[in-house]
Amino acid sequence: MSGTLAVFAAVLLVLLLVLLPRARWTSLRRPLGAFAVYAGLLALAQTFGEHREEANWVRVAAFAAILVVVSRSSVLLATETAFGRWLLPPVPRIIADVLQGLLFALVALATLAAAGFEPGQLLTTSALLTAVVGLALQDTLGNLFAGLSLQLDRQFDVGDWIDIDADPEKNGRVVEVSWRTTKVLTLDRVEIIVPNGVIAKSPVRIYTRPDPAQRRSIPFGCAYGVPPGRVKQVVEAATVDLPGVLHHPSPEVLTRGFGDHAVLYELRYHTDDHEHAHHTDAAVVDRIWHALARAEIPIPFPQHDVHLFQRDAEQRRIDAEEGIERRVRALERVPMLSVLEDEILHELARESGERTYAAAERIVREGDEGSELFVVVAGDVSVTAGQPEREVATLGPGGFFGEMSLLTGEVRNATVRAVKETRLVVVGHEGLRRLLRRHPELYERLSAVLAERQMQLEAATEQLLDEPTQREVQERSGMLLRRIQAFFRG
Repeated sequence: MSGTLAVFAAVLLVLLLVLLPRARWTSLRRPLGAFAVYAGLLALAQTFGEHREEANWVRVAAFAAILVVVSRSSVLLATETAFGRWLLPPVPRIIADVLQGLLFALVALATLAAAGFEPGQLLTTSALLTAVVGLALQDTLGNLFAGLSLQLDRQFDVGDWIDIDADPEKNGRVVEVSWRTTKVLTLDRVEIIVPNGVIAKSPVRIYTRPDPAQRRSIPFGCAYGVPPGRVKQVVEAATVDLPGVLHHPSPEVLTRGFGDHAVLYELRYHTDDHEHAHHTDAAVVDRIWHALARAEIPIPFPQHDVHLFQRDAEQRRIDAEEGIERRVRALERVPMLSVLEDEILHELARESGERTYAAAERIVREGDEGSELFVVVAGDVSVTAGQPEREVATLGPGGFFGEMSLLTGEVRNATVRAVKETRLVVVGHEGLRRLLRRHPELYERLSAVLAERQMQLEAATEQLLDEPTQREVQERSGMLLRRIQAFFRG
């Protein structure tokens, strides 16, 4: 019998050497060591002779060693090789450990039988010992059976994001489920070990099942004087192209109620990246702030202020003048506006405004209608065009875009996004309309400057040697003048 088992064990070891991945060869130490012990004990038994009592005990030990080789090698072949996974469905680690434990228990019983003991009698005469051991291992056995239940029910797997007992300290990704505990790696990169018995008795949130997408909520408040419809439109548009925010379901803003100082809103969006969900929340909050600031929608907060109205009015006047001067310096960098007199340029600066965009936020989109000119004051913007999008330019402070949309209402011919947080001076259609009403002579001046600039750019792009003639510039200027007048007087 022992010889047959030795042959079978040797075959299993050879198969493992061939089929087991090289990275798992360290798991062969136990069966190879047991096989070496078997061979050594068998040789030792031969030295004692056939009839000595010591030889029988050595043979029993050799029999136990070869049983250990067979049991361990069989489990490795079934669970660690491609051949075993082809024959059997994937076996969770805890099931493999329990199976290995049962096989070792059978090895112990078989060894006792070979030594002349009756295992049944041994178990029946140790009832008191069994009760004592059972009470001592009550928690351990509870964790064991809880682990078995978790694996059989497949409530969650390694890689799932879970939250145990609604405790933020136990929110993390499952990295291992053993026979006694579950290891969770939290968002703080701290590994916590939770007994399976605790998980079995606690409510567990599984963020990645049945759908990896989860809904996140961002509460905020806006002033009572702003219609809710406008708030929803501004905030929902601000999160359309934000990385990490899913398009389906699309973000939505709900009106939650009336607070002491603001109308209460809640932005709901979905993400499938739980690991970076807090970073996405932060980016969404940034987008909301910038979008509301651009739309001049205040975010009120409880406060107690003592106002010195005369000083406040004086400070507001100073701030307004500084803002006008800052916008004048930006507008002077635009070639078609640099020809304007200082007085008119200051008037245009008063009619203009400033906006701030967050990193990666879209400012204009190719193909959309537009009627605004943008001048970069601080930061950088990326200009892309075509499908798929390709970058055609990067504009820093002093760069501008949208002059044709401002003057003629032409659709945007490129998409422009902020590379980092960027502040822009914005010349709008209505502001320029009011300026043109006061100074109608600007129609011809703007059309002439724009025509000359267009033709110079076309000549440079097409590498023409001849400069555009005065007549060609006049013809282009006349055409643009009619378009500008139609756009502003229509």
